[in-house]
Amino acid sequence: MRAPRLRRGPSASRRPTTDAETRPRPDSRTYEEKLIAALRGPPPDRRILAARILARLRSRAAIRTLEAIAREREDPYVAAEAARALAAIDPDQPVVAEIARGGSALARNAVQSVTGLHGGIRSPPPAPRRKEGPRDR
Repeated sequence: MRAPRLRRGPSASRRPTTDAETRPRPDSRTYEEKLIAALRGPPPDRRILAARILARLRSRAAIRTLEAIAREREDPYVAAEAARALAAIDPDQPVVAEIARGGSALARNAVQSVTGLHGGIRSPPPAPRRKEGPRDR
């Protein structure tokens, strides 16, 4: 077996790399931890997707991160999805009622779609419709 050739020039001080050094290391984080980390990543679509998946998983470990994102003003769509995820995971969180009262319009609508909270209180069920009879016309 031939020894790897060393380069000359500015990179000559580096030793040659082996196949084992260039192979990616397995990530020891759990799926849930990776999703929580994705909430802070740069592409907004991945942040939104991560929030939706965490909501489906009912991830209580993500609550603090979702709270922080729901209060952000940087990207209202990501904040609204984080608020929706919070409401799905635990609708009794104080931040959910806070968003329902005074968050952005997108975040308020997201919380209301999950919980039915309007201004921090549950809205009453819709009144039953009266059937029209021949005299009501």
